[in-house]
Amino acid sequence: MIVRGGALPAWLGPQTLVVLSSYSGETEEVLTAAGEVLARTGRVLAITTGGSLGDRLAARGRPVLRL
Repeated sequence: MIVRGGALPAWLGPQTLVVLSSYSGETEEVLTAAGEVLARTGRVLAITTGGSLGDRLAARGRPVLRL
């Protein structure tokens, strides 16, 4: 499922893998979604060149695929 806003689906649970993608790592909707997903599930991967998204996930020990 592709979500193009900051609100994640209600059915998202602890076993759901979420892939966050933002080239700059500063896209507001992706950063909002990152905060929500970190509160709801630990299964998250970021694809980015860095920015706040890469820093935030790396600081929490989550995988970051840097472009």
